[in-house]
Amino acid sequence: MSKKWIQVHPDGEPPNRNSTSVVTYNEKLYMFGGFDTHLGAELDDFYEFDTNTSTWRIQKSDNPPPKMYGHSAVLYQDSMIVFGGEFNWGSYYNDIYKYSFKINSWKKIKTRGDPPCGRYFHTAVLRDNYMFIFGGNNGQYRLNDLYQYDIIACTWKAIETNKSPSPRSEHSACLYNDKMYIFGGYGTKKVKRFMGI
Repeated sequence: MSKKWIQVHPDGEPPNRNSTSVVTYNEKLYMFGGFDTHLGAELDDFYEFDTNTSTWRIQKSDNPPPKMYGHSAVLYQDSMIVFGGEFNWGSYYNDIYKYSFKINSWKKIKTRGDPPCGRYFHTAVLRDNYMFIFGGNNGQYRLNDLYQYDIIACTWKAIETNKSPSPRSEHSACLYNDKMYIFGGYGTKKVKRFMGI
């Protein structure tokens, strides 16, 4: 690692956006959806970025998810798993969509169990065959619940913890040594930003 930032000047850039999701697979980045601030609209496009050639291209695929932003995505084996997001200015998904890199196709997954409410600006991490969802915003208030999604069984389960972090959205999260670390975010009116882990 050079410990230096280098600005990349890629070919074929996609439209500007925020609140998108990205995963890495075979030396390429895959980006789905987001919010186009110039158009003021959600997106449902799917792009591939080749890290070797610094080139973007549209990834045409079958059965793509609907337009959304503020969703999450994790890489699981040869698949991209997308959850949640906002659409239509105030509606919130709690659906799971799975993209297969091997067959270049999306599929909406029929899940079982106790699913989380629709939300956006949450975080997701992957551990073994499980995806963990924390927090976010359901349009009425910010959340601090934790859910486990079994990718093989397609089953949701709420996780009870002894002491949950305060409700938040737009935070970040990662998994390290079997621990989920969260940082930052927006909270209540009294405490708007967080700086702890």
